[in-house]
Amino acid sequence: MAVKNSGPFRFGVGMGFLFILLLIAFFWAEKVRTFPDPRANVRILDRNGRLLAQQASEKYGLRTWIPLEGMAASLIEAVLNQEDRRFYRHFGVDPFATLRALTKNLRGGAPQGGSTITQQLAKILLENWRGGRTPRSLFWKTAEAVVALDCELHWSKRDILERYLNSVYLGQRLYGVEAASQAYFGKSARDLSQEESVALAGHLRRPNQEREILVLPQTVFLAPHLAQMSLERLHGVEENRGSDRVVRTSLDAEIQTLAARTLSREMHHLRETDPKLQGAVVVVDVDSGELKALVGSEDFGDASRAGQVNHALALRQPGSTLKPFTYFLAFLHHRNPASLVLDAPYHFYLAEDRNYTPRNFDRRYHGLLSIREALANSYNIPAVLTLAEMGTSYYLELLHRFGLLSLKESYDHYGLALTLGSGSVTLLELTQAYRILAKGGEGEEERKAAFLVTDILSDPEARRRAFGDAELMSLDRQPAAVKTGTSHDSRDAWALGYTPRYAVGVWAGHPDNSPMPGLTGAAAAVPIWHGVMARLHEGLRPLAFQAPPGLERRAFCRADDCGVAKADWTGKETPFRPQVPPPEESFRLLAPTDGDRFLIDGEIPRERQKIFCQARLSSELQKIAREEDLPLRWLIDGKEVARSQSGDPRAFLDLAPGRYELRAAVGEFKTRAARVRVEEVAAP
Repeated sequence: MAVKNSGPFRFGVGMGFLFILLLIAFFWAEKVRTFPDPRANVRILDRNGRLLAQQASEKYGLRTWIPLEGMAASLIEAVLNQEDRRFYRHFGVDPFATLRALTKNLRGGAPQGGSTITQQLAKILLENWRGGRTPRSLFWKTAEAVVALDCELHWSKRDILERYLNSVYLGQRLYGVEAASQAYFGKSARDLSQEESVALAGHLRRPNQEREILVLPQTVFLAPHLAQMSLERLHGVEENRGSDRVVRTSLDAEIQTLAARTLSREMHHLRETDPKLQGAVVVVDVDSGELKALVGSEDFGDASRAGQVNHALALRQPGSTLKPFTYFLAFLHHRNPASLVLDAPYHFYLAEDRNYTPRNFDRRYHGLLSIREALANSYNIPAVLTLAEMGTSYYLELLHRFGLLSLKESYDHYGLALTLGSGSVTLLELTQAYRILAKGGEGEEERKAAFLVTDILSDPEARRRAFGDAELMSLDRQPAAVKTGTSHDSRDAWALGYTPRYAVGVWAGHPDNSPMPGLTGAAAAVPIWHGVMARLHEGLRPLAFQAPPGLERRAFCRADDCGVAKADWTGKETPFRPQVPPPEESFRLLAPTDGDRFLIDGEIPRERQKIFCQARLSSELQKIAREEDLPLRWLIDGKEVARSQSGDPRAFLDLAPGRYELRAAVGEFKTRAARVRVEEVAAP
């Protein structure tokens, strides 16, 4: 049966279908318009929002977004005159130009444009959504028109123009007028002249024409090595289809620039002596622990000196810069700066015919020294002897607590030479460790120990014997603690130091780890350290290092020389008696002796095979033990395993098969170590 009035019905169905299509089209256009822009860069900012580095998208290139107000008026005028003179009078699509293009395409001619700026932006949005270029066809031309209309409905003309000028391709993997202006003219789009604006607008029609690049478009940087560190953390993350990834850092752009310029200036002078020299600087805020500057090399672009290597993260031997932590450990064990240590020839028997004989840098011996003198002048033998008393295992544990986690081997791998820098650390972690010294460590005892180390390292008179006046190791009016270091064969030169405000670390050396004849930490690193520190404190009120509660200065008469009374720090509750290492006969092991070997039978109960130990104490030491009620302690590998009375200095120790280091101790006095071996006899 025929349907009456079918014409109006079909018209209604058609209009409904067309309405649905339009809804679908504009719903789809909304998705396209709001699709995140994949041309995301990584922008690294300092603490105040200043750009330190910018890494372009590996897939798309470089773009820097700026507001419309940040563009030269001549540039906006040039773009509108060339691309869309009726931009402010149409609704996103120019009907006459579109009709002309559609007619030509329907007749089978070559596809022809006539796009407005809004349509060009729509094309960019479609390519973002599609993940690639759109074909030149009627379908995609229609799609551009739909998206353009959607843009006009939701965005103002100002927003459309700003988005277009920040997204349009301008050749050489550059997107947006700011990135192109910086690359082609070396200036911001705000500062373009009339002629430069016209030239840049011309790239909209010919983006692939050859033009000299004035700056590297892939990466813009003030802190290139920090940029490397930040980008490595982002490596492997899927490219973010959104706004630029922003990495906010604790760096201060002014301090970063100051450190970089100081390093460059001093390297220029040092390379007159050693052309291969390279350097690095790290600045850390003492109070917060925040990284303020990281200069990984003097010139990032200098391939001949491995400029792109971040030498602040390179593993290098730290030389004497670890000695302060040796004495920090001694201060935790109730030593004080006036305690005496011996600087004399000393031979260590280790094991399996391996021996160790430490020597001082000046190849001389200086006799009895206070810890203040030994540390300030960086003598090697007293540091090794102190570490031998404290124990290498405890020392390595302490270094780990200070953040020197690059020391990954066991304590017996490093041995006693660890205090002289036998391990490898990075400048960054070493500077952070010195910052902890400056801050004072954790707990009351650590704060005392840290201050005692600081007081020595900031004492110019104490270091005069080895360093002379050393003016560059001090600052005008501002107290500063500093320690130098030179690794074996002068392969690394270091200067680490701090004030109450900043900790600064400097490394200098050859990138290939070859020796630097004649260069030391004092000669190569200290001038850089002083230059950075002096600039950091310009115009600032001097701050003194404050002694924590529980310390006081007392006059004392050194036990080996009572001619002149001196004063130094000590704990209020600690007996203030400078410790003189007793002669060997005054406190020594009678049994066992160094190198003894014991055999035990596995079939006999262990408690019947204990090892007899006996010590000899002088009458003076016995008197001290009685007055202070000190027991005789027996130490195996630095740990107490038994006690006896000083009047009866004997003990029987149950030792399993293995190698041991045995000592006897009374208070702060210890015997020389006896290294013994216990072996189990195999059954016949």
